[in-house]
Amino acid sequence: MSFVVIWDTCTIPEYYTDLHKVMALPEGMLVRYDYKKKYFDSKSLSVFIKLYNGEISEIEVIHFYGEVDNYVKGSGNPPRDTIVDHHVPFRVGKVIRCNIFPGAGDEEDDKVVYDIKIGKFPNVYKYSRLRNQMEPAFREGSPFLKWHTYIEEESIRSGFLTNNASLSLNNWERAVELLQKRQFEKDSFWNIEGPFDKYGNSISGRISHKENHNSLIDSVIKINDEEDLFFIINNRDPLVDDNSFDKPREIKMTATGGVIVDKTSIPLRPYSSVSIQIRGITTSYWKGDIGGLELDTICSDSGAVPPIGPHIQLSFIVNKEMWKIYLGLLFGVLSAIGFVIVSKLALYEKIASGSQVFDFNIFFSVIGLTVISSILLVLASVLLRKEIKFR
Repeated sequence: MSFVVIWDTCTIPEYYTDLHKVMALPEGMLVRYDYKKKYFDSKSLSVFIKLYNGEISEIEVIHFYGEVDNYVKGSGNPPRDTIVDHHVPFRVGKVIRCNIFPGAGDEEDDKVVYDIKIGKFPNVYKYSRLRNQMEPAFREGSPFLKWHTYIEEESIRSGFLTNNASLSLNNWERAVELLQKRQFEKDSFWNIEGPFDKYGNSISGRISHKENHNSLIDSVIKINDEEDLFFIINNRDPLVDDNSFDKPREIKMTATGGVIVDKTSIPLRPYSSVSIQIRGITTSYWKGDIGGLELDTICSDSGAVPPIGPHIQLSFIVNKEMWKIYLGLLFGVLSAIGFVIVSKLALYEKIASGSQVFDFNIFFSVIGLTVISSILLVLASVLLRKEIKFR
């Protein structure tokens, strides 16, 4: 089975941040790339056109970082015929949607816009022995002439991919180590795992994809009103000796809309993992809400050089569980009816002599109906309750 290598060289600030984003996002989220047709080798372009025409459902891809010897950060692109000397495979994924928009010039200027569903991290340890097999394809299409390289050998694909989830974090750590030997030496790297439920079980099915007006796809995380989801943030901040960079760093978190987060910042310490809790909150009994969580790498010392690291935005849809509302309303109505009936029942029965006799049967009925109505009222209150919203 074939796959396509998508190259990042990070010689432009926008692409530099793309690599950090791809490394940081949780599995299942989407990233969007766009390239002109002329930056695909012929076979890669062919499979993307097949996806666009609906002939195939997805394209397997591996993100590769490439750097030339003695590259100086910020110096821009080298000549187009420059050979990339250092390769770091850093994430796998699947292109699940593709659209093609006309360019200003000829057909080669048409823009291919595509959405990648982020997967696990490739087995970087095996790349040293797979590289020789990939070199022929790299000579046909690799930076700085092409940014998409078609690879056909199944042995290469299977060598990179691993189905063992426990190895994925190890592969991420190894990729970070290799990237920090290149122009990312003093960057912060962190990665988000999740979402998880309160028992620590993965609920990746909460990550959903919805089509937008450009026939492309956006990713959102579904959360119920007043429900808690959990994420783990793993950090591999660099250990640097340069005083200008050796300042406290942290992840600043800002929640908006229908979600709140239990922390506003996380100190970045090398080889640390921290759990964060997200709660869905709506202000309406009848409608859901949308929310967002922005995570940005900042320096605690305002006078220090700003660190470079991930800056991502997670989008949430907060759903109302309507069955709870309808059941709560039903219990509330039944409770009210029960209390009305209790108020109408007479505990004394008038007998023929004109005196009144206490009716134990009615008494026990009142007790039973009061208990049942109270239970229904409590259940209705629990189902219909809205917690106070703190910011």
